[in-house]
Amino acid sequence: MPATTSLLTSLALLLMLSSCSQPKAPDHQLPTLGYVLQTDQLHPKRKKALTHLSQSQRDWLIIETSFDGSPKNRWTSTELDLLRESHPERKILAYLSIGEAEVYRAYWKKDWLDAQGNPGPQSPKWLDQENPNWKGNFKVRYWNEEWQSLILEELKRIVSTGFDGVYLDIIDAYEHFEYNPSINDWQDHRENEDTGHTFRQDMISWVSRIAQHSRLLQNNFLVFPQNGAALLASPQYRQFIDGIGIEDLLFDQGEPRKNLDELPHLLKLKNEGKDVFLIEYGSHQKLLPYAKSFLKSHGLPILITDRPLTGLGKMISP
Repeated sequence: MPATTSLLTSLALLLMLSSCSQPKAPDHQLPTLGYVLQTDQLHPKRKKALTHLSQSQRDWLIIETSFDGSPKNRWTSTELDLLRESHPERKILAYLSIGEAEVYRAYWKKDWLDAQGNPGPQSPKWLDQENPNWKGNFKVRYWNEEWQSLILEELKRIVSTGFDGVYLDIIDAYEHFEYNPSINDWQDHRENEDTGHTFRQDMISWVSRIAQHSRLLQNNFLVFPQNGAALLASPQYRQFIDGIGIEDLLFDQGEPRKNLDELPHLLKLKNEGKDVFLIEYGSHQKLLPYAKSFLKSHGLPILITDRPLTGLGKMISP
């Protein structure tokens, strides 16, 4: 074989291998997401806010279980049906924190805190310290049966209202408990003395229990965790979730992140046919160029919105 022919053949082979190894942009339209937890900020009137959500073209909606977050203003089944009228294939997920307790939830009791606002003598055994970044949110020992029973009761209400699924927050609560004071550092796969399993395994078991419980009540009920991408290393975990939402993957305080350790896990889940949504916070004008480039390379839908989640934000298109 002539040298030039051999060289051309080698180059062609290299180009073919390179194209096969690189993620390709999707050849179909990516799903769109609306993530609005303060619906009363979207519009102060309930019907207007509902109309605004309904008329959006978002395929997926993540919303609170009530208009203003309070137990007395919960959405009704009729209202959820209205959200689907203009977009029949739309999926509506109810937000549910399973790794922190929030003082404005129906399960909360005022006497759990002392005069200084810390868990007091009347607080349940599962209640831990307040999240310093979110006032009124308290870490919980999420493996505790009493805590899990409270959440499963709320899950039952979510299913009966007619939501298509649940969006589970504070999945990464295991990271809080992986801090080991004896070495003054975080310890991956640290063992939980209460259970004999790792804190990560306990979270996987907790999400699995939610999935099993909800699907006994409603077949094909969707379970989407938020964050905690390291758990995707577990095949069991990937099997019983339907997708994932990941915050702040691409940007750290508005600047592109250099380390994307979570990305291989997310692409693996995507390749298994599960939905992956990236949620970034900030000005879409500033974040847009890098986000578009990332989307073109990896085909993961990206929502840029405000961190308080008061509006629909902007979906990045190729």
